[in-house]
Amino acid sequence: KLTYMDWQHASLFNFGPAMDRALLATTNTYPTDTAKIIAAFTNENWTPGLPATLSNIGLPALDYLLNHASAEDIALEINDDSFRLDHLKRLIDYLQTESSAVLTAWEGDFKSTFTASTGTEEGSSIGLLLNSFNEVYEQGIRKQKLGLPNGIMTFSGTPQPKIVEAPFAANWSIDLMHEALIGCENFYFGDFVQGASQQIGLDDYLKSLGDVEYGAGLNDAISGQLTAAKAAVLTMNDPLADYVVDSQDATFEVFEELQALVLLWKVDMMSSLGVLITYQDNDND
Repeated sequence: KLTYMDWQHASLFNFGPAMDRALLATTNTYPTDTAKIIAAFTNENWTPGLPATLSNIGLPALDYLLNHASAEDIALEINDDSFRLDHLKRLIDYLQTESSAVLTAWEGDFKSTFTASTGTEEGSSIGLLLNSFNEVYEQGIRKQKLGLPNGIMTFSGTPQPKIVEAPFAANWSIDLMHEALIGCENFYFGDFVQGASQQIGLDDYLKSLGDVEYGAGLNDAISGQLTAAKAAVLTMNDPLADYVVDSQDATFEVFEELQALVLLWKVDMMSSLGVLITYQDNDND
């Protein structure tokens, strides 16, 4: 669970070495395909990272293998089936290999290249950074963690409880969603205390534009909406898979709080900072 929580912070930086290695897709593509996970147990030629394996590797696959039954039953399964244990190790080794490779690349040439790029044009460092941040928030947090499971972003409007994050752990989904918002908050403020420290963040960038609607005023709006969104997420109850069915209307209200941040970050902030949105979505925001 600690790794899952940490991932909510790291996932925001899906550019450069992380994108080169498709770390976002290999770490947390869900829902996971349990049949393919089981089929891989005895496959000696199993190769992670291929398109065919994206739906059955990473944290979601570990969630299934470690949480689909009671701790006692899981222990019995692993003790009785060496192939299951071997595959669990393969999944963990792959996560470690890929994340370590991304870290090594950052600590190598990419860090100096990234910090040397100071413009705001397409392909600039801040362009890569903010496009990744907005896309992960819009598609990975707002939509995938809640908008699809509760049905608000589907044609039918029908809840899809089976596609919540970490469904086998059952009681982690809301914690992960809340942690993802904390990751966004830390990203925006550059620290853990909503800009109260001397750390430089996007809030300082906006405030530097002056005490105007698109500067300090926009920062105030973002700060307030972040607080509202975090509080709204915590009004829901785990298992989220049950809650999106039993209290669908309540989840719609939470979604609206998450949606408000899309408009503030993707539209208003990007315009104020002069950074172009370069990714595509079809959500009609």
